[in-house]
Amino acid sequence: MVVVTRYFGGIKLGYGGLVKAYSDAASRAIEKAGIVEVYETERFEVTFPYNLFHTVKKTVEDADGRVVGEEYGQLVKFTVETRKGEAESLMELLRERTKGRARLRALFMLEG
Repeated sequence: MVVVTRYFGGIKLGYGGLVKAYSDAASRAIEKAGIVEVYETERFEVTFPYNLFHTVKKTVEDADGRVVGEEYGQLVKFTVETRKGEAESLMELLRERTKGRARLRALFMLEG
């Protein structure tokens, strides 16, 4: 939906001019807005030693996942978000790339 607000109430543009002004404003707004893709997601946690930081981060990013939470203590803990249906394969890939040294735990999100 596009809303164009006009602050001057005169008729100097005429009907054709108003239509063009509104159309141009709406077109420019749509072009600037771009496209946003919305999809269902699922999350999991991956906990790992610091020496695996770059391996884990790159694996998640290359698989189109996103790190949405980070905790740093004795170990690193990432909360990872990915498209629904893709978490299990990414978790398996992380197990392979870290040679089983990363702990993985699925997170269940409540709907409501």
